[in-house]
Amino acid sequence: MRRFLEHPDEYLVMLKNFQDLVNISLPSLLPENYTYVEIKKDDIVNPKKGNRSTEFDFSVEIENENKPEDRTIVSLWLNITHPDNRSDGRLAKYKRIVHPYDYINNRKTVSWKKIQPFLNDKCVGNVSFCIDYDEGKGPKSIKSSDIIAIINNPAIVDIQNATVNPKKENCLRRFTYKVYVSDPDGDPVNITLYLVDPDKKSIINKEEIESGEMTEKVKNGFFERGYKFPLKSYEDTNVTLKYYFTYDDGIYEAGKLNKSRTRDKEDPHIYPLPKLVVIKNTYIKDVKDKYFWWEELVFEMKVNNPSPEIINITAFYKINNETKSEKVKVEPGTFTPSSPQFKPFSILNTGKNVSIILGFEDQYGNVLSTTTRQIEINPKISPYRFPDVVVSGVVIIFLSFFLPIFFIKDRR
Repeated sequence: MRRFLEHPDEYLVMLKNFQDLVNISLPSLLPENYTYVEIKKDDIVNPKKGNRSTEFDFSVEIENENKPEDRTIVSLWLNITHPDNRSDGRLAKYKRIVHPYDYINNRKTVSWKKIQPFLNDKCVGNVSFCIDYDEGKGPKSIKSSDIIAIINNPAIVDIQNATVNPKKENCLRRFTYKVYVSDPDGDPVNITLYLVDPDKKSIINKEEIESGEMTEKVKNGFFERGYKFPLKSYEDTNVTLKYYFTYDDGIYEAGKLNKSRTRDKEDPHIYPLPKLVVIKNTYIKDVKDKYFWWEELVFEMKVNNPSPEIINITAFYKINNETKSEKVKVEPGTFTPSSPQFKPFSILNTGKNVSIILGFEDQYGNVLSTTTRQIEINPKISPYRFPDVVVSGVVIIFLSFFLPIFFIKDRR
């Protein structure tokens, strides 16, 4: 070894002589009149066109004119390339073996039946393949002239029968979009819903699309997605919006994703929110110069409700950092909603001037009308006259003490 390291040329000469020796000795293992097998290539694949789930049949006929005792084992490989002819070459390799006594009249048909080499591939296109075989001297390869056309049946989004529910409402409602999605090849379909404002010429749900919220993977079924439009953008609008879908089945052709887009479809129609018109600002009903701390307080305003529906608003008061509110119904047309009978004061307010805020909020939380009042609270602390209270107390004490005594004496 040391000599070869010192004289690398001698090592290369020796290696070449060994290779020549191997190449000369291998044919000597076969008879002198040995005839190598031949492969007939006619109609090697059936069908010649299909999709990724198609089952293909491959077959070749080999001819061996040698005597059975002189024949060797022949190994055959079916090599199939990727549909997009990518650099990593082979997609699948299938082996078959023919033994010396497998021939009939010196011929043997070798088959690969119901093969689905493209089932898990994400590409389509023209596919080439070859047959490699080896009968003892080293592999040989025959490339088939047949070309398999692997096609992709595009996904289908039934935009014609797509629905939006409700079709007409204000933006407080949640709208539900529904469409049927299918794929002839059985591939799951990535589908995304786009909502379009034709007046603003913009995508309404752009942020939701970017976050993936509007995308779903569907396999032969319904895509359904709900959406609530931004209140600030659409509370005063009267517009018919549009929508469309983009979709793909995850398959590449010529290096590009098969992505499609439906036509635009109109729906829903969004009309303005019903808003109350204040005709008369908030005022106290049956106002007094002074109030006792235990008294109830009712306040009103006058509004017009243009909607044919009853609208729920909120009556509220604020006093000493305390807030209380309750719902109030507003009938259609001109209406005077009254607050509930609030008791906003406490005994601590006795004899004081109290500042109180009274008002109403609409159904969206916006203030409709308010008023701030200074109310004087009467210094009286009891709703009853003081002597009456004393007399009542004495009577109660007398009865509670002496009545049991009379009852006991009567029993005796």
